[in-house]
Amino acid sequence: MTYSAHDITNALLRIKEDGFVLDNDAFGYAAIRWDARRLRRDLREAGYAGPELVQGRMLNGGEEICWLYDPAKVGKGEVDGLAAARHSALYGE
Repeated sequence: MTYSAHDITNALLRIKEDGFVLDNDAFGYAAIRWDARRLRRDLREAGYAGPELVQGRMLNGGEEICWLYDPAKVGKGEVDGLAAARHSALYGE
């Protein structure tokens, strides 16, 4: 695996509980934005057995955020709002 066990474990938990992992939850922006293929592989090797994770991204308060989500657990329209809300909560916006 390329990424830390801590990040992988945290990401798997977020995906299981919420259907998505935000860049601030694990890995960071650059990894999710530019290295999603390797992240998906590492998550599969660590036990993720769901459908192909989809990358999402948007501007939230002038900052670009991104995430990977399980389309079987959360839809595109819903995950956009959830990701923005989590990002805002993390940064007190």
